[in-house]
Amino acid sequence: MKIDVIANKYLVFIVLFFDLSYLFSQFLVFSKNPGSDFIHFYHSATRMKSGQSVFFPGGDTLAFSSAFTYFFFIPLTIFPINLASNIFICINYLLIILTVLYIFKLIKKEMDLNSFIAIFTLLIFSFPSRSIIGNGTIGFLVIVAALGVFINSQNKKFLISGVYLYVLFELKIYLALPILLLYVLSKNLAMIKSFSISLLIGQSLIFMTNPSGTLFYYFKLLLQRASTVDTEIDQMAIQNILINFKLSEMVSWVFAILFFAYILFRIRDLAYSKPNYSLIFALIPLSSFYFHRQDALFGAIAICIYLMNKFDMVWMILPLVLLGNYGNKNFVFAILINLLLIGALALLQLGARKIFLVAVLCTALQFFQIYILINFGWQSSYILWSALGFLFQVSTYLSILKSHKVENKRT
Repeated sequence: MKIDVIANKYLVFIVLFFDLSYLFSQFLVFSKNPGSDFIHFYHSATRMKSGQSVFFPGGDTLAFSSAFTYFFFIPLTIFPINLASNIFICINYLLIILTVLYIFKLIKKEMDLNSFIAIFTLLIFSFPSRSIIGNGTIGFLVIVAALGVFINSQNKKFLISGVYLYVLFELKIYLALPILLLYVLSKNLAMIKSFSISLLIGQSLIFMTNPSGTLFYYFKLLLQRASTVDTEIDQMAIQNILINFKLSEMVSWVFAILFFAYILFRIRDLAYSKPNYSLIFALIPLSSFYFHRQDALFGAIAICIYLMNKFDMVWMILPLVLLGNYGNKNFVFAILINLLLIGALALLQLGARKIFLVAVLCTALQFFQIYILINFGWQSSYILWSALGFLFQVSTYLSILKSHKVENKRT
């Protein structure tokens, strides 16, 4: 029996109360010290503002994003770093709201309060969102840019769409490339032209403000970092997962290349068909040799688009369970955030039995992760967390693909 949200008019306000309580508690925790990524952004933006090299200051690779990224952080450098970090947490909260609005704009669905709160709750519950806020990184800025590309593209506003794609390219080049590939394969010349002009203008402005901040030096930095990527235990790309589970590097890369070839073929197929945004967002992070846990936000967006299109939600059980991927040793906190998941699923009218199943499985998985963290150390916990993050993205893609095949057969 499904939960009747209309009959229980107070449910949405109860969930909203839990959301605000969670965000306030999260802010209190993370406001004490700047996130590790935010520290890099802040100091790199300070260097860029003063005209210094952001990539190779004295031989050290302080920066790890393109110089364009630091333009977003320069206004924050007028504040002390701790205050700037707190402001950025609030900016991320606003970007989450903008993300929800963009999702409804993309799928062209009329937005109601229940649906808005449900999607908002799922996003703040998700492990990539918790990681983005905790580390002070740009994940929601990235996702807003990606959504902006497709929203304007489907409305034939290719000039604006190309600018959004350029912004995404500068923020996360490995996430922009599969989207650019979609437009190249579909021979969308207007989009390609707009992106190319934006790239030329953007890089010219960067050269005039900071000559050492162009893509040439950024790619030079990436080449230096490429040799160490395989050793990063918090990476979720398939070759990292296999290497961390003690498979040989050569065999791991063979599997990875085969996997990426499959993903690129799937992207090619999507280029010649009607846009399927849930599949596109599920595929984007899987198409790269570099895949961080914050990038799994694309999978969370894919789930939200799928749920708002009212497909059979039974296919989403495994991805929803994995969306609660946990990297903390506080089990009480895990139970509390699971209340967010239960509230979101209740608003989506998933059904009491399915909600109970998802909540129990999610809690059991989190308990297991906490057990690994306490008994085997943070390295083992990180490896497990990364593997489950990759499984989340893959299961999201496969679940959506299977669901669409079933729907096509019915129609």
